[in-house]
Amino acid sequence: MDASQAPARLVQTPAPSSHWGLDLTAPEFLADPYPAYRRLLREFPVCRDEPSNTWFVSRHADVHTLLRDPRLSSDQLDIYMERLPAEEQAAAAPLRDVLTHRLLLTDNPTHHRIRGLIQQAFTPRRIEAMRPIIQETIDDLLDRVESAGRTDLIGAFADPLPSRIIAGMLGLPPEERGRYKTWTDDIYAFMGLSAAPVGERARQATASVRQLTAHLGDVFAAVRRQPRDDLLSALVAAREQEDRLTETELFSNVVGLINGSHETTTNLIGNTVLTLLQNPEQRERLAAEPGLLANAVEEGLRYESPIQMISRRAREDVRIGAVTVQRGERVAFLLGAANRDPEVFPEPDRFDVTRPEIKHLAFGGGPHFCIGAALGRLEGQLAIETVFRRFPRLRLAKAEVCWRPYPVFRGLRALPVEWA
Repeated sequence: MDASQAPARLVQTPAPSSHWGLDLTAPEFLADPYPAYRRLLREFPVCRDEPSNTWFVSRHADVHTLLRDPRLSSDQLDIYMERLPAEEQAAAAPLRDVLTHRLLLTDNPTHHRIRGLIQQAFTPRRIEAMRPIIQETIDDLLDRVESAGRTDLIGAFADPLPSRIIAGMLGLPPEERGRYKTWTDDIYAFMGLSAAPVGERARQATASVRQLTAHLGDVFAAVRRQPRDDLLSALVAAREQEDRLTETELFSNVVGLINGSHETTTNLIGNTVLTLLQNPEQRERLAAEPGLLANAVEEGLRYESPIQMISRRAREDVRIGAVTVQRGERVAFLLGAANRDPEVFPEPDRFDVTRPEIKHLAFGGGPHFCIGAALGRLEGQLAIETVFRRFPRLRLAKAEVCWRPYPVFRGLRALPVEWA
């Protein structure tokens, strides 16, 4: 079927409401968004939120279809920047520059060109070749905490693991990993929803951009003087030799790779380990049947999706069920809700490592399907298998856990565990 006909497949929805009474930054929502998602799926599958001037779409069928609809654009940089007053936009010019032509915020043909260059580093053969390096990194991180009998599994393991892997792929100095993550976290904090004022987030992100781009400028210069066999050298060569990447695109997408590799994989590992600890019968089933590991990771992606929502901007009027999204309006796809849609997943609020045909949307879909999905899956599988194999008595050190204060991302601030 032609993509322009896609909306005909959408489910019908009741009349929208802007009075749905949901604060996406409220502590109770951040702690447990799923009761709200159940209500949206049942009563308001397509609804407009006046405070954010955004349409929210929650049903799996709608989200799956709309992710592939070319009338919905990923080019939303202006929407992010226009949240700031004019004088603050001027001050945030370095932030705008480092977000310009980021893969996440582009449409074709620019998206296709940039993705084709980056995709060369994420082929199945290259990802499988990373297996021993990933396993070695996992073992090294766990070796460092084993004798203590307890640790914060996020800070000591799930956070540094993907940062070390992507730093190696890019050939970035390993001693700078922590700074890279801090800088790129500040940039993504500006792009997301938060209770913190957007102006405050923009100032912090701009300060981090200045430091990060100055640092990367030195790294790029070194690579130009002495190219290496890594992804960063390939991207710099694409700029220098083929003129297929502009300088802005080079900076923007290296920053995007650093941040994207952290966010999804760290949350995947932390969320799935937590869920297995909270569901001991599923942990026991996985221990008895190691062949279920890959399926358990997919169920973890569905059950506690690392990225809870992604957005698009309407290029033209788009009919979604019973409503019409006007040209220029923003649409947010609630992946966390779609992945618990009872129309697709029986008993959606039950974690089940044997669940068949887990057609989740945790990595998005369509042209913008997560470029690092295969790498994230491999890191997640190896990390979760190794953690439970090495620490068979692993348990939560605290009954309560604390989630990060961003509704776009579902991840833990910390995961205190013990095994002695």
